[in-house]
Amino acid sequence: MDVGKIKGNIAEDVPVHSCRIRVGRSIDGFGLSPGITKEQRVGVEKLMVEAVKSFPADLAGQYYPLTGMQENIRQQLVDDHFLFVSGDRNLTVAGMERDWPEGRGIFHNEKKTFLIWVNEEDQLRIISMENGGNVKGVFERLCNGIKMVGESVKKECGKDFCLDKKYGYVHSCPTNLGTGMRASVHIDLPGWTKHSVDKLKARCEELHLQPRGTRGESGGQTGHTYDISNKHRLGYSEVQLVQKMIDGVNTLWTEDKKYQKQYFGDFPFIASQHSLVAKYVTKEKWDALKNITTKTSGFTLAKAIACAVQFNNQHCGIYAGDWDSYKDFAPVFDPLIQEYHGISATAVHSSDMDFNKIQGNIVDGAPVHSTRIRVGRSIDGFGLSPGITKEQRVGVEKLMANAVKTFGGELAGSYYPLAGMQESVRQQLVDDHFLFVSGDRNLTVAGMERDWPEGRGIFHNEKKTFLIWVNEEDQLRIISMQMGGDVRGVFERLAKGIKAVGDSVKKESGKDFCLDAKYGYIHSCPTNLGTGMRASVHVDLPGWTKVGLDALQRRCEELHLQPRGTRGESGGQTGHTYDISNKHRLGYSEIELVQKMIDGVNTLWKEDQAFMAGGAAPAAPAAAAKPATGGYKAMEAQTNGPFPNIQSTHSLAAKYVTKDIWEKLKGIKTKTSGFTLIQAIACAVEFDNQHCGIYAGDWDSYKDFAPVFDPLIQEYHGISASSKHCSDMEVSKIRGNIAEDVPVHSCRIRVGRSIDGFGLSPGITKSQRVGVEKLMVEAVKSFPADLAGRYYPLTGMQETVRQQLVDDHFLFVSGDRNLTVAGMERDWPEGRGIFHNEKKTFLIWVNEEDQLRIISMENGGNVKGVFERLCNGIKMVGESVKKECGKDFCLDKKYGYVHSCPTNLGTGMRASVHVDLPGWTKVGLDALQRRCEELHLQPRGTRGESGGQTGHTYDISNKHRLGYSEVQLVQKMIDGVNTLWTEDKK
Repeated sequence: MDVGKIKGNIAEDVPVHSCRIRVGRSIDGFGLSPGITKEQRVGVEKLMVEAVKSFPADLAGQYYPLTGMQENIRQQLVDDHFLFVSGDRNLTVAGMERDWPEGRGIFHNEKKTFLIWVNEEDQLRIISMENGGNVKGVFERLCNGIKMVGESVKKECGKDFCLDKKYGYVHSCPTNLGTGMRASVHIDLPGWTKHSVDKLKARCEELHLQPRGTRGESGGQTGHTYDISNKHRLGYSEVQLVQKMIDGVNTLWTEDKKYQKQYFGDFPFIASQHSLVAKYVTKEKWDALKNITTKTSGFTLAKAIACAVQFNNQHCGIYAGDWDSYKDFAPVFDPLIQEYHGISATAVHSSDMDFNKIQGNIVDGAPVHSTRIRVGRSIDGFGLSPGITKEQRVGVEKLMANAVKTFGGELAGSYYPLAGMQESVRQQLVDDHFLFVSGDRNLTVAGMERDWPEGRGIFHNEKKTFLIWVNEEDQLRIISMQMGGDVRGVFERLAKGIKAVGDSVKKESGKDFCLDAKYGYIHSCPTNLGTGMRASVHVDLPGWTKVGLDALQRRCEELHLQPRGTRGESGGQTGHTYDISNKHRLGYSEIELVQKMIDGVNTLWKEDQAFMAGGAAPAAPAAAAKPATGGYKAMEAQTNGPFPNIQSTHSLAAKYVTKDIWEKLKGIKTKTSGFTLIQAIACAVEFDNQHCGIYAGDWDSYKDFAPVFDPLIQEYHGISASSKHCSDMEVSKIRGNIAEDVPVHSCRIRVGRSIDGFGLSPGITKSQRVGVEKLMVEAVKSFPADLAGRYYPLTGMQETVRQQLVDDHFLFVSGDRNLTVAGMERDWPEGRGIFHNEKKTFLIWVNEEDQLRIISMENGGNVKGVFERLCNGIKMVGESVKKECGKDFCLDKKYGYVHSCPTNLGTGMRASVHVDLPGWTKVGLDALQRRCEELHLQPRGTRGESGGQTGHTYDISNKHRLGYSEVQLVQKMIDGVNTLWTEDKK
């Protein structure tokens, strides 16, 4: 376990998402999990409780026993993917789940990079992990943690870890003997994926590695991301196995780049798959733009997107090398800029630096520590930092060296070039927080640190209130600052300084600053286009701190401000001092942004004083607030609240819940379940990853909130405002079936149904939910022989029943954060349950995401038979409900069968088969996806929407829900699968 013997690390350009190393350890004198006694298990836990108390700062954290665990802690461990649970049939039969959950628990450090599972499959599973590819650092942390645990155990009970001369560290499973180590990384290998997954497996075998999908041993491979780990446990030391993994991963990536070249040509693999670059640099655009070299600095698209190609953590991921870049690569830059800044394609930017237009200032008495306003400027005819040539960079510096000589009065000062800087000068600039340095990996990869430090320097005036950075991220970063809150004075100095620089440059070279009619002042990073301005103050807000950071962030959003900690964008918030700045860059003038900041800070301070005097906190948008532990809860019903901060800014909810619409609808409560608009959009408010972001709480929601739902549904489903839905469950209209030779493993068709007069899951009341369940309990009693079976309520469910439902893949469980925030898991598990027939081919989920999820399924490809059973079952349920309560299913003329999620409106049907398509797999997944699109089908991996594709077996289903009848969708699926198989054979 000597970390010092590890040679090298994962290379910097390898697209590794994360690294994880785990081992098992067993304490001598205590049984292993299959045989351990209850007393021994409790004894192991006690030793761990003591051990973790002595951990140093980087390992220090908290132990969470499973026994008596609070729900909010359990939920947080679920969210962190740290919780282990019972129910594995192998572990149960092996005796490892006896006396559950006694004597078991989980420890993790504060940074969540070091973890210990106590009494799961082994006495101890010790794990070190972190994002990125620093395998050596992860291994070092693991070694330190194991050492600390071992020393504590030895001190407490005199025992050592079980270390056998022949078999190494002893584990319950003989496959883990030796090191018990699994050292793994999640890595993108698009070249190998295209070349052959089977050949990748063979290559890993040669390198003594094991490839898996990123969802575990049986979870399948998703896209081109793999879990690569050491293959062996026994016969090699820990250092040897980690070294093999490091060297092997580096080798695979070197080979992957060759395959990328072979199969994709020069179209680069974009590591930041969720970046704006990945969205807008398509193969078609790449081919159209890849050979363009800009006139000013010879910049290319490949250089522009270097950071998105190199790193997997970019949001934007693109830089411009000169003003030409924005013009020559406009098919990429234009839509990207429009999305980032939220502007239209026809928007025009207006600049205004007239400080006389500023009204007022920060009020006297506001506890502002300091004020700082910075902008960027670029001189026409010179490249921007990513593309600027050495001569151009030196030319910019010469222009600045001459410009500052003309400065008079309060602007007068000295220029300090980085090249040849004396140590005393360097230290003073460090002490003043004025020095910029090399070493930022983004700037390096983007090309901004070439020829360092030549052509770079820093100017500041004598009072140190006016500063110019020359040739850092922009040609010029011009900054005005001072202590106190005289924002107007700081802006006036900035405006005068910019004018002095511009006048001097014009005189020297005849050049102006790059000012684009559409995008304002040109910067290397498109996020800074427009004003490039950040006007900020450091201000104390103890009242807002008391109210809460989330509330302050929402309030700043309303005021068009951005709050940060006083240590910068990622530095966190210290005490009650905040850095408050303008939020926008593009679409507003400099005057407007400074005015917003002044007015906003004054408003915040006024409200802060009220809070400190005991005033009530502001009426926050109802929010599915996370407790301190990080768990989630349902949004509360609320009317007439302020316009919410919708975190999923690119969602359909954000698009259609405008301020005007909000004002019209915010006071409405639906009749059936008292549902409100804020509850409907809870997920879009709480999370930043929603596409749709809205649910209905009852049928009324679609009517009462129609100004939101109608256009949203029309866009999502691609229907017109006048369209109507037609349902057709007539089995006899189905023509043919899946052909006999098609290798279909299984078929499954599901729909949702909602009973009129009862709320949908996000809004349903407790009594309504119980009422739905009672109707189902009665309905299933009348089922004929082929449908007859048993209903299993979740409330009071016996462990044997629960385990059987798990084994059958029939059980639905709580813990989904979207469903929780949307209100669908309230009063869990009351009113919920599962019905299935004796043959397990017909299933009803009661009160999960919909009131009813009705499912028909069987092995083989008899789609018509599965559909017939579904139709019969739906008919039986509907007739029973009608007889019991006089109600029908909610069937809307416009939107078909009503569901809680508008994406399921219409039929709510998903008709699918699991089918082998080895030919299509060889052709390529992208080609298969395009072909399915043509056939109105949707391909997935066999583990669901996000579970990935395993081997050559696919889940093929209908793509649409609304706008087609059930018969049409089933027919499309049958015909489409037959077509795919015919093509597959070719």
